[in-house]
Amino acid sequence: MRGGKVIWLVEKLSASLDSIAKYQFYVPKDIITGVDDMLFKYGAKVQPNLIIDLECSAIPQIVGMAGDKPQTMMFPWYYHLSLQTKNDHVIVRNIDRVNMFFPSSIDTVATATPIKRRYCCPVARILAPSLIRFV
Repeated sequence: MRGGKVIWLVEKLSASLDSIAKYQFYVPKDIITGVDDMLFKYGAKVQPNLIIDLECSAIPQIVGMAGDKPQTMMFPWYYHLSLQTKNDHVIVRNIDRVNMFFPSSIDTVATATPIKRRYCCPVARILAPSLIRFV
């Protein structure tokens, strides 16, 4: 890659609110992207897990009925992280919070060139692929 910088946006697990709403629960499946070997060569590995955090966006949930109309309320959905940087880099300078839907963690692997690690969610929890459901 000739020493340049690149941003990868890769999904590792397939999860969607539609599947959870339809079946009341969902076990995310691994997505085979074909870029795992290349990312590993460059020193990164997208883990097959999910990150949850209290800094999250909200989703509507039906809480009751008023006649024939459903009544909804917004509830926090910990699998949809709402991230904000404290960095003043030119790329993110004027960007507000960014929603990450069902994000996975990234781990570094040993390479000939050292890699700097930076954490964007120091208080987030990492969960192994497990049952996702509305509580």
